[in-house]
Amino acid sequence: DPTGTALTVAALAAAGRGDAAAEMMGYLAEQAVAYTHQSGQEGAEALFPSRAGLLLLAIAAAGEDPSSFGGQDLLAQLEAAYDPETGAYATEAQEDFSSGAASDVNQAWALLGLAAAGAEVPAEAGQYLVALQGEDGSWAGSDPDTTARAVVALVGGGHAAPGDEAIERALAFFRDTQLANGGWRPSWDQEPLNADTTGWVVQALITAGVYPAEEWTREEGEPVAALLALQKEDGAIGGAYANAYSTAEALLALAGRPLVAPAAAGTASARAGGALPEGQVAVVVQFDEARSIVRLVPHAEGMTGLDALLGTGLPVDVAYSSMGAVVCAIDGQGSPTS
Repeated sequence: DPTGTALTVAALAAAGRGDAAAEMMGYLAEQAVAYTHQSGQEGAEALFPSRAGLLLLAIAAAGEDPSSFGGQDLLAQLEAAYDPETGAYATEAQEDFSSGAASDVNQAWALLGLAAAGAEVPAEAGQYLVALQGEDGSWAGSDPDTTARAVVALVGGGHAAPGDEAIERALAFFRDTQLANGGWRPSWDQEPLNADTTGWVVQALITAGVYPAEEWTREEGEPVAALLALQKEDGAIGGAYANAYSTAEALLALAGRPLVAPAAAGTASARAGGALPEGQVAVVVQFDEARSIVRLVPHAEGMTGLDALLGTGLPVDVAYSSMGAVVCAIDGQGSPTS
C-alpha cells in the first residue's frame, strides 16, 4: 500500500531509522505516478494534492530528489495545481473516494509535503488553510487527525508560529478532546484510544513545542505511555486492528522529534533580508537554485554557526576530529561522514 509505505518511511526517518527504508523507496518510485494521479492520466490536472504531499514527505525523509522521483517532478506539478486567486492546491482529479478538489485535507497534506521538501510556498496558501479552521479550533469537521496535520503543516512550513491564534485554538481543541487515558480518538472510534490519531496529535504538539509537558497528563496517564500500553508482543502498536499502518503513525509520537523542523513564520521576510524577531538568528541552507530552507533559531551567548545549524532540527551529519567539526551532509544531501 503506497500510503502506508510512505507513512512508514517518514516515521522511520523521524525515529532515526531511515536506513531501513531503501527498498520501500524503490517500491514508491515504481508506484509514484499511479498513486498520485487519477488512473490512466498524468500531469498536474490529474494530481491528487494530498497524495502528492504525503509522497513528498517520504521523499524528503529519505533524502531523495523531490523534483525527480518516479519519473515526475512533484514540486512542479503541485505548483501548477496552485490557484493564486484562492491560495488552494486543487485539481479536478476524482477517483472512488479520492478528490483533488480544494479542501482542508488536500491543503494540509500539500503544505506538509512542500515544507518537508523545503519548497517555496506562497503565504496565501497558508492563509487559505487557516481560514478553513472551524469554530472549535479543528479542521475537517472536528477531525483530530487532519487538525494535527494542519498544525504540523502550518508551523513546519513557517505559515504560523507557536502562540499564533490558529495554533492556540487547535491546542485548545486537543485539550478539550483528550481522553482520560491520555490519548485521542476520532468520533467514530469506540476503542479506548486510537494509535494513529494519538500519534498525529502528539506529533503536532511536538512540532508546536508544547510536548512533553505536564499539562498533557490526564487522570489515567499521558499520551506516550498510553501508546506504549497498546504495543503487542510482535511490536505492533494499536487496538483490535493493530498493523504496520497504526504502528507507523504511533512512531510519529514515539520518535520525539518533529517530522518537519519548524520553520520561521514569515520566512519570506527572512529570505529577503527583513527584520528578524528579537533574540533569533536565521539559518539559511541553500542546496541548489531550486531548493533552500530557512529556519529561525533562538540566539544563545557564544553560539557557533554549527550550534545554530544543529538548532534548526534538520538532520545534520557531522564528523569530529582534532581539527574540529566538519559538516558532511544536511537533510540527506552531501557526503557520508567517512
